[in-house]
Amino acid sequence: MRSILAASAVTAAMLVAVACARTNDDRRPAEATITAAALTPKASCDTVSTMATCSEYRAGTTFGLERSICDSHKGKFATTACPTSGRLARCEMPGGEVKRYYRQLNVADAKTDCESELVRGTFVEE
Repeated sequence: MRSILAASAVTAAMLVAVACARTNDDRRPAEATITAAALTPKASCDTVSTMATCSEYRAGTTFGLERSICDSHKGKFATTACPTSGRLARCEMPGGEVKRYYRQLNVADAKTDCESELVRGTFVEE
């Protein structure tokens, strides 16, 4: 039920974005551009070797706070997505951040972390 509601919300948001992207001169929807831009991370913090996680950030420009937090966790900050090899699951967090879990963890521990009061995310196995 929860996934159906999430899919409905995403579909509604995409329809609104497409409608807003149209101009008077161009009535073609800009779906592919909006979808690609919304899903592509602008930066990441790779802590796979130390914590079996990697965080992807989709919003922001300078990422000063994210870079500082990444450095404090001995992570590798980059303006690319997280590594794809060895992914176990992801946690979709409020604000567009995605925390990825890797196979050094088990599914139960990753799910517990994602759904904790601190993280408050939506857990998705990959």
